[in-house]
Amino acid sequence: MSMSERSRGGEEEDEAKVARPLLVCVFGLLLNCAYFMFVEGTYEDNYHITYPERIDSRREKRDLSTSEKGGHVDDVTYRLTAFDKDWTLDVKRNKELISPSFAMRTFANDGSEVIQEGASDDCHYQGSIRGLKDSSVILNTCSGLRGILDDGKDTFYITPDAGKEGDGAHRVFQAKEDDFKHVKCGNKETHQADSHPAQKKSGTFSRIRRSISNTDEFYKPYLKTEETRYNELLLVADFRMYKKHNNDTNVIRDRVITLVNAVDAIYQRINIRIVMKALEIWTNGDPYERASTGGADLGRFNKYRRVHLLEKFPHDNAHLLR
Repeated sequence: MSMSERSRGGEEEDEAKVARPLLVCVFGLLLNCAYFMFVEGTYEDNYHITYPERIDSRREKRDLSTSEKGGHVDDVTYRLTAFDKDWTLDVKRNKELISPSFAMRTFANDGSEVIQEGASDDCHYQGSIRGLKDSSVILNTCSGLRGILDDGKDTFYITPDAGKEGDGAHRVFQAKEDDFKHVKCGNKETHQADSHPAQKKSGTFSRIRRSISNTDEFYKPYLKTEETRYNELLLVADFRMYKKHNNDTNVIRDRVITLVNAVDAIYQRINIRIVMKALEIWTNGDPYERASTGGADLGRFNKYRRVHLLEKFPHDNAHLLR
């Protein structure tokens, strides 16, 4: 049975309609708290340099790569120090993050589509900080370590250092309070904007996870099955994001998948798995005239999705990154 069949099979239509605002809300929150992954340099005045080490007797400490013959290892442990904290990170590869039918669509200069099937590397991990019950770790190990570290109290971002700190250096940034503000849950389609108090909370990555698992009264009647359900996600990166990343579609792909990995970690609390089905990058300009207001732009994107995306890449939810 395919992931699409699992995600839809045996579910009532009203469950999907009520669960959708929850997906929209949390994805919005994660876009906000993890936005650093797309705008490096925002935190240039507040970071620590660290040299992560891999705990593996068969490898050099500074060899952080998870690659092995035929793919990537299933489990890995790292150790690092930053902000006066000594952390041991225990992570497992997220084998269900990327759909077997994953595809990335870009566009040539003449407007023709270019489709690349399959993800380049299955190097996305989830886990926790050893000894900290409420902690969360989301890592992309494709090239160094990039992702989110949360000790249950504070959220941090880690990224390879491109400066002059030497081989193996990484920067660790502490999330700012503003990373978690100004996010509204729901959208014009769901009619659920700001409808549940737990959705309005600001705070760390772990607090967002807890808020999802504590929404029993509002959502649990619609999430009553104990069977794991799969939600296939399609993301679109607009032309501005493409230019912001120096026209590098591989960088955008890797960072988008890391972001989806973080969303999946949150949804596991209510037995929902988020699967990356497809990514579209507008490499030849935006395909329609963009609106100046968020609601109008969302409406135009939804129309584009219905006409150009749903049949080409069947999926459950779509989101425009801009």
